[in-house]
Amino acid sequence: MNHLMTSQELTATLEVYIPSCNNLNIISAFVSKPAVSWLEGLIDSSFVSIVGRFSPKDFIEGASSIDAVRQCILSGYKVKCLPNLHAKIYQVDEDLIFTGSANMTGKGLALVNEGNLEACTKVTPSDSSKDFIKRIINVSVSLTIEMIDQMQEIIDDFSESNLLDIPNVWPEHI
Repeated sequence: MNHLMTSQELTATLEVYIPSCNNLNIISAFVSKPAVSWLEGLIDSSFVSIVGRFSPKDFIEGASSIDAVRQCILSGYKVKCLPNLHAKIYQVDEDLIFTGSANMTGKGLALVNEGNLEACTKVTPSDSSKDFIKRIINVSVSLTIEMIDQMQEIIDDFSESNLLDIPNVWPEHI
C-alpha cells in the first residue's frame, strides 16, 4: 500500500537500495553538491542517469550547482538537461520508483540541518510508469564537460547589476 513519506524517510529508503542497485535514474529539476556527495558515498558500480532542468537562472540563483553537475559527469554519470522539467523521480533498477516534491538537493533530501518539508511516495512500477521515465530521459539533452564549461562562462559573465535579465534557457550553441 502506498503512503506519504518525508524526505528523511525517502533518503533512508534510498540508502538501503542504492548501494546494491545496477541502474539508478534520478529526475530532479535541481541538483546540489550535498546531494551529489551523498550519492557518491552510496554508489559502487551502478549506471546512473540524472536529468535536471539546469537553466542559467537555476545556477545563478543557487537552486542547482554547476559544480555538482560537473562532478556527476566526471564520476561517469549520464547527465541530461530538460528545460521545462519540474518532476522529481527516483527509480532504483526497474522495480522501485519514488516521486514527490524532493529535489536532488541537500534540503530536498534532508541532508542538511535546514531541510525542506517534502512529501514523497512509492509508485507501483507499471509499464506506463517505466515508459514515462524513459521518455523523460530520451527527450533530454546529454551534457558534456565542454558544455558545462560553456555554461560556466555564461554564468560568470552575469553581474549583480543584470540579475533581472537572467535567461531561462541556454544559447543555441550550447
